[in-house]
Amino acid sequence: MTKTNKDQLIKISKRQNLALKYKLLLTLGAILLSLVLGGILLACLGYNPIKFYTEMIMGNFKNASYVKLMVRALIPLLITSLGVSLAFKMRFWNIGGEGQFIVGAIIAMTFSLLIGDSLPSPLGAVVVVLLGTLGGGLYALFVAVLKVKFNTNETLMTLMLNYVALYLASYMLKTDFFAIQGQGVPAFKVIAESLWLTEINIGKFSFDTALFIAVALTIILFVYFKQSKQGYELNVVGDSPNTAKYAGMKVNRIIVRTMFLSGAIIGMAGALKLCGSSAGHTFSANITGGVGWTSIIVAWLAKLNPVGIFIASLLMSILERGCAFARTSLGISDAMSDVLQGIILFTVLASDFFINYKISFRKKAKLSPEVAGAGQSGEIGTSDDVAEERETDGEITPSAITETAVADVENADRVQADSAKESDGSENAVTDDKTTQENAEETAPKDENTPNDPVPQKEETFSPAKKKTAVKKSATTKNTAKKPTTTAKKPATAKKTAAKGSVSAKKTAAGKTAGKAKKTSVKGGADNE
Repeated sequence: MTKTNKDQLIKISKRQNLALKYKLLLTLGAILLSLVLGGILLACLGYNPIKFYTEMIMGNFKNASYVKLMVRALIPLLITSLGVSLAFKMRFWNIGGEGQFIVGAIIAMTFSLLIGDSLPSPLGAVVVVLLGTLGGGLYALFVAVLKVKFNTNETLMTLMLNYVALYLASYMLKTDFFAIQGQGVPAFKVIAESLWLTEINIGKFSFDTALFIAVALTIILFVYFKQSKQGYELNVVGDSPNTAKYAGMKVNRIIVRTMFLSGAIIGMAGALKLCGSSAGHTFSANITGGVGWTSIIVAWLAKLNPVGIFIASLLMSILERGCAFARTSLGISDAMSDVLQGIILFTVLASDFFINYKISFRKKAKLSPEVAGAGQSGEIGTSDDVAEERETDGEITPSAITETAVADVENADRVQADSAKESDGSENAVTDDKTTQENAEETAPKDENTPNDPVPQKEETFSPAKKKTAVKKSATTKNTAKKPTTTAKKPATAKKTAAKGSVSAKKTAAGKTAGKAKKTSVKGGADNE
């Protein structure tokens, strides 16, 4: 008997299609929980949490200038998050948003200084942005090629290339081509005015055309994911590359294409920020503002949905700028925004876990009163003994099935042998027409199933009519005696079935066969007499 392992104390299993309302409730509950935890932290630091949250939210909408600052923070974060989600959709972990953003801005800065005022205003900005987009795409393409050719780890590669781009930006500040070397601290040059993005003014509120580009990218990527063939390929490759190969998809080409698009969108964000008003139309070593890291949080919070990314980016921008406003009014460090972002990310990821999985604990098995009493009195020693008693009392075990099947087959074979002896004796009595009745009785075998008491027999002579009747009866006996031979084969088939657990069917088949054989042999003996 094999011993079974005990059930796990804590078991994690996947949920099956949780309702949408419960998903929303869990997500909103996680956000509220993060705000509560942040409020507790603020209270421990000696600040009023309600006043802080009020200032953080309402501070973004005090006047048009505050709204403008919030929109300026929204645009690069939204575009970078869209680019990151494109790679994440394919399960290609692009952690290089910071580096690709910087490279896109470096390429745009380089060609801006080379072009100068040679191009008119709208065309010059378009050319610079496109070149920055191409630079970010090529920087990400390098990682994709290494992944396809040498199966490198894309997470480590993109992470290390972030620092390569960052140190390259620091080096640019020491060159005369990019920076102004004066007696004071060196600063980067400002690009030509003809390369600036067009500014749109609506009353006191103003924004540049990068906002339209960000909204357009959101719509384009939503359609790309949901309606295009390339978006479907992303989902298939992300779920199972082997399935994609079996379906005829060129997985390596899809990886290279998608990673190029991801880096290109992120590089576009860097070029737009350089040409826009948010960076002062110049380059800096910290031009990203940390959007390369924040975009990862936004993409995961939105579950890689472009519309959700737009909403999550807006909330993150309000949080980031609101913490800056609270710093000036309440004297709180702006690092508090990073702490709140970390708490929100942790709680939302925890809610996402509980949306997809459930935790169950092992329940203690309840013993029946009989078993419990036997255990207390010492009659049952171990759980193995209880299992053995259950098997012997009423449960069917594989060994019992095999033994029953073998016994049925042996009984059927014994019945078949007896029937064969009966049929042989009947044939000998019919074919010998010249023998007397006494010789026929001596040659006929005794039936084992008949009683032992002798039956007196009358002597009679065979007339031709009686002889014909005896021949017919013997023929009938022969035909009926052959039936057990056919039916005796059933237990052999039933033996195979018994191994699968159908013991009752085997017993019924063997019982019917034995009964038929017994009746036939008795009938044959009576006819012979």
